[in-house]
Amino acid sequence: MCAAMGAFGLVASVGAFQSYYEQHLLSSYSSSQIAWIGSVQTAVCFSICLFTGPLFDRYGPRRLLVTGTLLLVFGFCMLSLAREYYAVFLCHAGPIALGMDLVFLVPMSAVGGWFYRRRGLALCVWLLVFADGSGILSA
Repeated sequence: MCAAMGAFGLVASVGAFQSYYEQHLLSSYSSSQIAWIGSVQTAVCFSICLFTGPLFDRYGPRRLLVTGTLLLVFGFCMLSLAREYYAVFLCHAGPIALGMDLVFLVPMSAVGGWFYRRRGLALCVWLLVFADGSGILSA
């Protein structure tokens, strides 16, 4: 559940990143150029779900969650070193997007696979946690 909070909190905080980049780090770039960073990050995150599902079936949740967490940590460490547009773009579109995908899809798949009788209720609780993460982490 905490993994889902973090993943969708990052998706919801794209505007906070853009605001910071516009005012500080990438102030010489236009808003539309900076918006590409979050747009490509979200597109990459959700487009590779096609490949993450079979990985989940083959390796299970633990390896994918660990890999996703390490990718997020690596991506944010590299983002802290980025000073140019291309470096920020590559951090968001690369390891951060891949980590977000793994950290988002694995808990959702695990909830859907572990609960048979009350699957709808379990997914509803998972979505409530997702909504909390979107509100808390984007603030």
